Amino acid sequence: MEADIARSLPDLALIVRRDGIVLSCLGGNAVRGLDAIEQQIPGSHINALWPESISGHVLQTVRRILKTRKPAQQRYQESELSLEMRFQVQGFDRVLIVCRDLGQGATSNDSGLYEKNAALGTSAMLPHRDGFEKSLRMALDMAALREDSVGVALIHIGGYITYKRVFDSALANKLLEAAAKVVAEHLPEGRSNVPRLARVSDDVIGVVLTDLRSRADADGAIGAIMKALKFPVEIDGQIFQLAPQAGVTLSGTDGERAVELIERALATLDAGRRQGEDRLVTFYSDTLRIASLTRLDWQQELTQAIQKDELELHYQPRLTLATREIVAVEALLRWNHKVRGLVPTSEFLPIAELSGLSVQLGRWVLRRACRDLAILAERGFPSMRVSVNVGRQYLSAESLAEDVASAAREAGIEPSLLDLEITEQMLSTGHSGLAALHQLRGKGVRVFIDDFGTGYVSLGKMRSSPLDGILIDRSFVEEVGHDHEARAVCRAAIALGHAFGLRIVAEGIETEAQAQFLVAEQCHEGQGHLFCPATPLANLIDRILVGAKDAPASVQRAAGR
Repeated sequence: MEADIARSLPDLALIVRRDGIVLSCLGGNAVRGLDAIEQQIPGSHINALWPESISGHVLQTVRRILKTRKPAQQRYQESELSLEMRFQVQGFDRVLIVCRDLGQGATSNDSGLYEKNAALGTSAMLPHRDGFEKSLRMALDMAALREDSVGVALIHIGGYITYKRVFDSALANKLLEAAAKVVAEHLPEGRSNVPRLARVSDDVIGVVLTDLRSRADADGAIGAIMKALKFPVEIDGQIFQLAPQAGVTLSGTDGERAVELIERALATLDAGRRQGEDRLVTFYSDTLRIASLTRLDWQQELTQAIQKDELELHYQPRLTLATREIVAVEALLRWNHKVRGLVPTSEFLPIAELSGLSVQLGRWVLRRACRDLAILAERGFPSMRVSVNVGRQYLSAESLAEDVASAAREAGIEPSLLDLEITEQMLSTGHSGLAALHQLRGKGVRVFIDDFGTGYVSLGKMRSSPLDGILIDRSFVEEVGHDHEARAVCRAAIALGHAFGLRIVAEGIETEAQAQFLVAEQCHEGQGHLFCPATPLANLIDRILVGAKDAPASVQRAAGR
């Protein structure tokens, strides 16, 4: 999708270093002579793009404006080539070059660098945050040449989650599509033809506001959009209310980089939602600046922790309840920060999701779990399984099946030793996510529903989904000793699991009475502090698994040490 968008842009945008090396490029659909080297442009010298008579002068201009720090505009004519280039300083030693092929009908005028692209239009909506961020970077580059501003508006569609629970995800997605159509219809025309709409998360639409001269311009643009979104929409003959709220940031005053503007818009949106549904639009402020800087710090540190392999996996055994034999271990992510200490997952996982790090984090967990599983096999536990939690964004990223195969291949293990845990809501993630699960099950990977009983999965969805088991949520297990409703829920979940032929696992077992109740109800497996808390791999091997080979009771003794 992103590659198609980039190729569809008529002009060529390059970031060039002082020495003439091209660091990145976008577009160039209407610039002749570049098709053959399209994939080789980043990392090449500008001499490879144009004849020496042009490229030599381009390099001189690059070095000149890096000294003067002033933008420039040049025209070049060489044989059949007729080019116009605009130069703008980007940082200490690099320059943005926007190249237009005048021989393809483009004109040099004051209407802006890009004319409207009918193939994309204002309604083209990118499916992921990454595409939105790339489009925003392009808009910022264009705005720098025109000396105006860009705004980021993140619009939360408040009815999405409610309608998803009450009806289904298909209708909820139609709701979001209807909202995006309303936004597109009321989005002011811009001089840049980059895509300006994106689905940043399940219920948030991202909008790039261009050609802004002041906050008043942004206020007018987003105000018209929000006013339109307040009207009900009709879907499949029914009327729905959208309940929108927006957080807005502006380049220049609120940040210069795309990631900063998006992060601060998220903080602004969160702040506005905390003030109630009547707060339609919230602009970034100095108070929010402190909060967003904290979030950005966390994001940067988490990125470094992933890159530098500073995260850890702890493992909690899963046992067959009737025999107390350890049959699997669940991988649980831990971040032991060098300054802040142990960071709860409840704090850094939401940051990973909001900042687009969920997929990267999921890949790290998958690779590490497979490597640790190979170590378990070497230490005498070749049939041990490992269970890994898969996040919503990772399941929707369309790379999960290949990532699992790659991680298993690199570690030298069979994919069939992996269990993947998803939530009930993720069964409605879409065709690509379910296709990945079907593909993985074909390789022997097992799929479990985690926290079963807390979501809104339908029996029809369970019947048609690629499932092997359910994990009963700990909130029900911990109450079975004194709450008849909790016992009823556990019995119902176990009966449902048996009816569907699924493996049933109980989470959070802390007492022997709970374990005996679950055994009597024919629950297959369980995990919890009664048997063993989550522990590092070395401790798991030396004190838990080795002891468990001798006697089942040793598992309990090891857990108490």
